Amino acid sequence: MTQHHQVTKQTNHLTGVMPAAAWWLKCCGIVAVAIAIVGCSGRPANRPATYPVSGIVTFSGSPVAGATVGFQSKQPQGRSASGITDAQGRYKLTTFSRGDGAPPGDYGVIVLKYKETASASGGEYRPVQGPERPPEHELPPKYAAAATSGLEATVGATALEFNIELSAK
Repeated sequence: MTQHHQVTKQTNHLTGVMPAAAWWLKCCGIVAVAIAIVGCSGRPANRPATYPVSGIVTFSGSPVAGATVGFQSKQPQGRSASGITDAQGRYKLTTFSRGDGAPPGDYGVIVLKYKETASASGGEYRPVQGPERPPEHELPPKYAAAATSGLEATVGATALEFNIELSAK
């Protein structure tokens, strides 16, 4: 006749988990909460402060939808910021996280908008024959480079409303 030994395990009456496992779960929970608090408590120490920058882009008096606005830093090692205009031509710049703005400093400003190709707008796909042509600008090409756009902005330690009126000239 064989004897069977019954193994008994102590369990926590509230969780039904063994004490070592309960301790481990508590530790993991504390670490998760600490990570969440640190991760949600503002910007990391190595990031520069940013300030909101927004505005409206118009071309010959009409709002420009779907354009990319770029602020290119003039400082060495400076950060650039960008945003995309909505149907009313409004944009908000982003440097690190959506809509956070730009660090203080001087910027050359560019505005890009390319004409859609048939395949990009859902038309019939046609394979490229030969070298690809660069996309065509919907806006005057001078606005595609900070050196030729004639647009400059200075971001300070406050919010900036920077409206951009583009012209055909």
